[in-house]
Amino acid sequence: EMKTSPALLLVVLLVVLPLLDAAKILMYDYKFQRSHVQFINTVAEILVDEGHDVVMLSNVLDGNLRDEGTNRVRRYFIEQSAEAEAVSFSSMGSNHWKSRGFYDWLKSFEMRKMAASMSGQCVAMLHDHHLIDQLSQEEFDVALTTPNDKCIYYVFFKAGISNYAVIDSHSTLLSSFQYSGIPDQLSTVPGRFSSCAEMNFSCRLKNFLIDTSMTLIPLFVRSDLRDRIEATFENAPQLHELMANVSMVFLNRIPAMDFPSLTTHTTVDIGGITTSSGNKSLNEHWSSILSLRPRTILISFGTIALSSDMPEEYKKSILQAIQSFPNVTFICKYEKPDDRISEGIDNLIEASFTPQKEILQDPRVSLFITHCGWASTLETMIAGVPAIAIPISTDQHRNAQVMKRGGGAIVMNKKELVNSEALVRNIKQILENESYRSSSRRTASVIANSPYSGRENFLRNLDFLIKFGPLPNLRIPSHKQSFVEYHMIDVYALISAVPLIAVYFIYTILKSIVRSVLRVGVRKTKKE
Repeated sequence: EMKTSPALLLVVLLVVLPLLDAAKILMYDYKFQRSHVQFINTVAEILVDEGHDVVMLSNVLDGNLRDEGTNRVRRYFIEQSAEAEAVSFSSMGSNHWKSRGFYDWLKSFEMRKMAASMSGQCVAMLHDHHLIDQLSQEEFDVALTTPNDKCIYYVFFKAGISNYAVIDSHSTLLSSFQYSGIPDQLSTVPGRFSSCAEMNFSCRLKNFLIDTSMTLIPLFVRSDLRDRIEATFENAPQLHELMANVSMVFLNRIPAMDFPSLTTHTTVDIGGITTSSGNKSLNEHWSSILSLRPRTILISFGTIALSSDMPEEYKKSILQAIQSFPNVTFICKYEKPDDRISEGIDNLIEASFTPQKEILQDPRVSLFITHCGWASTLETMIAGVPAIAIPISTDQHRNAQVMKRGGGAIVMNKKELVNSEALVRNIKQILENESYRSSSRRTASVIANSPYSGRENFLRNLDFLIKFGPLPNLRIPSHKQSFVEYHMIDVYALISAVPLIAVYFIYTILKSIVRSVLRVGVRKTKKE
């Protein structure tokens, strides 16, 4: 008779028990803009670490990002269409540097080509019946999608996936009313592309104009998309109906540091989930660089508007500023080593890649000069490092204001890089004024002592959604209401009508009484 070792039983239990709570999760990996792709893939790794079976649907809009992401998941691919190949994604960085404002950036963005590429990818997904069948047979417990591509909701519908949520790498959500019933807050909260913090007339006007543009532009540039979708299957539901079925919205937002705003039970804040996970110490190479001088400044402008793509006069200005501080080591992320920008500058270390998060966590770093992408903004605030924010475009302007209102940052206009004076002045101001360091440390302390962590909030709410979703009972019923119902026009009309009707009746009665009295008086006069 065979006997089972207690140790073997324990090992089996340790392996099997976590699998009992494991879920099969579909994640939509929209291959557009590297930082967003990195975010969704890092979240996927967190879920894998929790024991879940994660499958990713990778829609390759930008071919340069096809193989970007984790290798710890199974993947389905929607390869790049001919329309997407026609878009010059690599030129977007220089467009960001050259744009003079929001609308100039939209113009340079080749919106019609971009819309055509998105439509092409959408139709390719919906026409791939084999893919739809495979997704249906997987029987996913839940699906997580970026809000950047609305076509995925039709894929979910065709594949019979009804339990799904949105996860956004931003701290703000476009089309929030359609997803969660949260009304537009144009008068109280800076929008995603806003460059102001005080809600004065100018800021509210810009909020309104940009919000209107973001609503109307897709209607013009993607006017044929609805027809193309309907051609793929009969009785296609309306997009707003599918968006209203989103059970939860996970936002990469830290409420304690962001602009206060309205929220709902379906909106879950998971700010810093990818920033605070897996912190590592610097290796010997980078640690030795930080020990070269008493102070170290990191310069990085992200993965879209590359440092190597900036105008030449900006590069010269930054190099002149670096030479003004010989006792400070500058680490600059620069993507073209052949340019040799550091040649002859002893205190400049250039690298095509820098371990940004790990460098910022090191106390020897005195300042970060950043474009204020949201990931960089979070990493800076969590590390408690002062910053000079030089937003290039899109949401970076708002992110810069988030850091500035915490007291640990100075915001510069990128046009100020034409000469080195402004940059030199701002570097001196932060290095010589301890208040920036103190404010940055306070920000880091507030985040560290928040009543919840982004990771914990995400995992608990996702677990609830897996077990009990979809969650229509948590949805504000605004998506079912007409314009008249939502804005209470019928109620206000009734409330207004009641006193008017009462006044009319009183007027009619008084008029009748007066007439009767006058008639009686006339009769008496005639008799006399």
